[in-house]
Amino acid sequence: MKKIVRGNDFTMRVPVRKIVGGEAEKFPLPACEEVEVNLVNAFRRRRMAHTIGVEDDSLLEVRVHSSEMALGAYALEVKGKLFGCSWRSNEYEQIMLVDNNAQGDTVFEPQEGEDSVEMDTAVVVLPPTVDLTNLITDAHEATKKANAATDRANASADKADKAAADAKSTADTAAAEAKATADAAAAEAKKTANDAAELAITTANNAATDAEQRTTAAIAEMTKQTDTTLTAVMQQTTDAIADVKQQTDTAIADVTQQTTDAIADVKQQTTDAIAKNDKATADAVAKANKATTDAVAKADKATADAVKAKADADTAADRANKAAERCESVSVDVDAERGELVIVSEK
Repeated sequence: MKKIVRGNDFTMRVPVRKIVGGEAEKFPLPACEEVEVNLVNAFRRRRMAHTIGVEDDSLLEVRVHSSEMALGAYALEVKGKLFGCSWRSNEYEQIMLVDNNAQGDTVFEPQEGEDSVEMDTAVVVLPPTVDLTNLITDAHEATKKANAATDRANASADKADKAAADAKSTADTAAAEAKATADAAAAEAKKTANDAAELAITTANNAATDAEQRTTAAIAEMTKQTDTTLTAVMQQTTDAIADVKQQTDTAIADVTQQTTDAIADVKQQTTDAIAKNDKATADAVAKANKATTDAVAKADKATADAVKAKADADTAADRANKAAERCESVSVDVDAERGELVIVSEK
């Protein structure tokens, strides 16, 4: 049993053999169906990805990612079907995944850039039937015949390719000759077409020159007629313009005179109205001045009367004050015997 440190990815190379007549022979895996490779421990069966060897079709190359697996021992199970018959090989405890290098004992061998390890032979025991052996033999014979037929077909294909190449060469030569003939005919046709085109251009140029001369003469005649007509029309237009100008000048003079008369009339009316307004304004000012003078005189008289009244009031007050002082020094007594009032002055 191979002890491998878990965490290493590696490839198991598993040779598969069959027992025929007590002898181990290579088992052709491409003829099988539903081939499975399983690593089995005490708890689960893990199916592994595998391929069949290119140089040896009895060799299984099984890729193992040990970091995804638990520590412990694993049996190697290989099974499948051949011509409808199931077969199975189970090699007990082929590998053990351990935790460290001290426990490991396997040295990997490089195989196509990957670490690999050679496993024990997976022995397939098939039913010892003549039919199955015959079927396998027939399959091998059919394969040989198919390979021979393939070789013959390849040889025929090579001959066909050579014939096709020869035919292509002949066709290319014929095409080149036909192209040369066609090019010569095309050149001749082109020359003929160019000559015809030059003749047509010359004829067209002559016709164009003749047409141009006739057109020039016609244009000169039409220009002369047009000038004569234009002169007559211009004279008529000048006369009409002079007549219209005379009528316009007369109308402008009449309108100007009417405008001047209207302006003079309006000016006179404006002067009369201004004179009337000036007289009315002078009368109103005179009346206002007289009213103002009368009001001022009345105010002056009222002011003088007020001053005089104040002076009279002051005099009367003075007199009253003096009379009061005299009254304070006089006492009144009653003479009962005589029945008279007695007034006594202290002064």
